[in-house]
Amino acid sequence: IRYQNSKGLDLRGALIYPANYDPLKKYPMIVEIYELNSKDLHHYLNPTLFNEQGFNRTNFSVEGYFVLLPDLIQEYRNVGASIVDCITSAVDKVLERNIINPDKIGLIGFSSGGYETAFTITQTNRFATAISGGTNTDLHSLYFSIGNGTGKSEMWRFQSTYWMIEKTPFQAPELFDASSPLFHVQKIKTPLLLWTGKNDPQVDPHQSMAYYLALRSFEKKIIMLQYPAETHGISNPVNQIDITNRMHNWFDYFLKDIPCDWVENGIR
Repeated sequence: IRYQNSKGLDLRGALIYPANYDPLKKYPMIVEIYELNSKDLHHYLNPTLFNEQGFNRTNFSVEGYFVLLPDLIQEYRNVGASIVDCITSAVDKVLERNIINPDKIGLIGFSSGGYETAFTITQTNRFATAISGGTNTDLHSLYFSIGNGTGKSEMWRFQSTYWMIEKTPFQAPELFDASSPLFHVQKIKTPLLLWTGKNDPQVDPHQSMAYYLALRSFEKKIIMLQYPAETHGISNPVNQIDITNRMHNWFDYFLKDIPCDWVENGIR
């Protein structure tokens, strides 16, 4: 698909149809985000329960979901808002086809996509539910962190790479606030499943925990999964099956109204 964001930038996305698609029906849709995803249009994934990030778009296609893979372009010193603009523009374009139930759209992302998911739900109530994995949520604390895997300062991430702020939190605190999901949690109405590997060397699990605790303090619908001994992604086959099944449970509950005890009552 082709679409434009609010500033007229031409973008692309891939739209995967449900298996056995019936043009007389309207379907739920899951939006999977991670920067430039349209390149995966012809990348076939075997359906399986063994997934390092839990989400397998072929599984969901087989089970009657549309899956949208939109391209997202970050704007200089305005990453959070520019990402949301791209996502909502892509969803609007698909809704023009009148094949999606607009009340049954979910959002999912991991790593950079996890951040994009965590931020997006602070800015729009468009999504019936969301899943975020391995995410950064507080850019202030990230700036002053040491990477668990590198042993080096994380300040480089704010130069010409992803966040493109090129200032310190002392010089431009408002820029760090604006794109930090943690600073906007009070606005969230979207039920969220949050997950992380407890030994993640790439994204500090405390970033997810801070977000979880903030959401709990506002009594939002939030469940967090932490996988012991796992890193940035899930490698243990038992845990791969677990996270894959839980993602199906979560989306089925909110997008297909299929009951699920742990989604309703939480996990101890």
